[in-house]
Amino acid sequence: MALGAIALAFGSIKLDEFVRGAVEAKLGWIYAGGPAGARAVLSTIAGSIITVAGTTFSITIAAFSLASSQFGPRLLRTFRRDTGNQIVLGTFIATFLYCLLVLRTVRGTDSDTYVPHLSVTLGVVLACLSLAVLIFFIHHTAASIQVSSLIDSVGKELDATLLRNCPERVQRTHDERSELPALDNLSEGQTVRARQQGYLLQIDYHGLTKIAIRKNGVFHILIQPGDYLVAGMPIIVFEPGLLEEADCDDLYSGIYVGSDRSPEQDIEFGFLQLAEIGVRALSPGINDPFTAVNCLDRTSAAFCLFAKREIPSADYRDEDGNIRVVARTITYDRIVEAAFHHIQNASARNAWVLRHLAERIGFVLSQVEHVEVRRPLAKERSLALAEAVRLVEARHRQSPNATGIL
Repeated sequence: MALGAIALAFGSIKLDEFVRGAVEAKLGWIYAGGPAGARAVLSTIAGSIITVAGTTFSITIAAFSLASSQFGPRLLRTFRRDTGNQIVLGTFIATFLYCLLVLRTVRGTDSDTYVPHLSVTLGVVLACLSLAVLIFFIHHTAASIQVSSLIDSVGKELDATLLRNCPERVQRTHDERSELPALDNLSEGQTVRARQQGYLLQIDYHGLTKIAIRKNGVFHILIQPGDYLVAGMPIIVFEPGLLEEADCDDLYSGIYVGSDRSPEQDIEFGFLQLAEIGVRALSPGINDPFTAVNCLDRTSAAFCLFAKREIPSADYRDEDGNIRVVARTITYDRIVEAAFHHIQNASARNAWVLRHLAERIGFVLSQVEHVEVRRPLAKERSLALAEAVRLVEARHRQSPNATGIL
C-alpha cells in the first residue's frame, strides 16, 4: 500500500501537469486555493495521519499484550495475520506518504507558482478514507479481542486446514495403509539428516516424489509437520541409497522449517490452539469455565468435520502406481488427545465442564461411524464421565444436602 501511494502521488502530479487548470474550471469541487492553502491542507493531513497511525500501532500492541497474557502467545499469529488491521495501518501510512510527496511539488514564489489541484483534492479524499478506516479499526479491535471472536477465528482456520489437507473419506474393502513398508524397521538405505533446527512447517511431498522417480527409489519420511527438528537428527531414509549432493539440496528445498508451528499442514496445531484457550481459562488465576465450554463447542464442530474425512495420505505414488514416498501421518488417538484430553486434565475440579465435555464427545460419536475414530473418542468420554461422577460423589460426601450437577 505504501508503494501504491508513491505511484499514485507521481501519477496524480503528472495528470495535474497534463490538464493544467482545465478541470478546475469545469468541476467546482476540485481544490482551487493557492500555494499557501495547499501546503496547509497537505501538512495538516500528513501530521494528523501520522499521529493517528502511532496511536493505532499502540492500540494494536496493547491488544497483542492482552491476547498473549490471557489466551496464549501462540495466538498472536492470528492477530498479526488479521487482514483488517493490515489494511487500516496500510491506509494511514499510504495517506501520509502521498501527502508528503505531493507537498514537495507545491511552489509559491514570485517567479514560479504551481499548485497540483487534483492531487490536493485526492489527498483530502484519502484523509476522509482514513477517517472511515479509523472508525472501522475501533470497532474491529473491540470485536477481535472478545474471546468468542478469537475462538471462531481459530476454528475457521482449523476448518480450512482440515479441508486443505484431509481428503474426503472413501469406502475401502481393506486397510490399504497396512500394505505400506514399516517406518520403524529401516535397516538399509541412505539416511538424510536435518540441517537446521526448528518446527517442521511443510513438506513438499510431490517434489519428493519427483526426486524419487528420477532416482528410482523410495523416500521413507520419519517426521511429520509439527515435529521439532534438531540439526543432525534423521528425517528421511532413501532406498536404495543413491542420493548425490545435488539431490539432497533439492530434497532440503522441499522441507520448510520455522521457529513457530504453522497450520498449513499441521492438523494437530489448530486443535491445540483451541485447547490452549480452554486450559488457560480453567487456570486458577482466570477461572472462566464458560470460555472452556465455548472452546469445546467449537472443537467438537471441527472434529465432526475431521472425522468425516480421511487422515492425509501416507503414500505418494508415480503414474504406474509404484510407491515413491512413505509418509508418517497423524493418528486419531493423537488428534483426540489434542482436542479434548488437555481440557479434561485442566477441568479436574469442575464437574460442569467435564459433563459438557462428555456431551460434546457424545455428539461427535453420534456423527461418526468409523471404528478407528470412535474408539479413542469413547475412551475419552468414559474418562470424562468417570471424573465428573467422582467429583460429584466427593462433593456429596462433604455436603450431603448439596444438589448434584449430573
